Amino acid sequence: MALVPMPFKRAVLYSKYQVQTMQFVSNTKSRNHKHAICELLEWADKCVLCTSFFDRRGFGHISDIISSGIENRGLDITIYSNGEDGYTTPSAIKAAAALKGVKHKLINGRRLHSKIYFFEKGDTFKAMIGSANITHNGLVRNIEFSVVTTGNIGSIEHQEIQNNLLQIEKLSENSM
Repeated sequence: MALVPMPFKRAVLYSKYQVQTMQFVSNTKSRNHKHAICELLEWADKCVLCTSFFDRRGFGHISDIISSGIENRGLDITIYSNGEDGYTTPSAIKAAAALKGVKHKLINGRRLHSKIYFFEKGDTFKAMIGSANITHNGLVRNIEFSVVTTGNIGSIEHQEIQNNLLQIEKLSENSM
């Protein structure tokens, strides 16, 4: 049986509060995580990017979109990455610091393994949750798989994601 690649298949879920859509993302020749994250960054007014591995080349794939979003519409962006040796490169730290408006926070003392890319606009959220780190290989080359879920701010799904992001924020405060 041959498998046919389906990088952006959509599904619809019904929760207690809303209809929620779901989109699948994988790295193929025609579309990849870089494309999906850039589209979400262009859409959003606020975003939180959580990644274990963070390198300059991966950040370079999304930095122009981030810079444009900050400059043109006041994009509010926070990036969390793993502060342990070998996970976040010094050049990525420097590149993030060079973009005015980017808040980059390192997690030390406990390994950050989550790959959650969270976006908000108006009363809607979108969250990409999966395996891709913000590295060149994670965004473009590796065999990666993620789910992008869309829903209403205040829904149970939104609250669960927000609770997870709050735990990560608390870890970053304890890392300083």
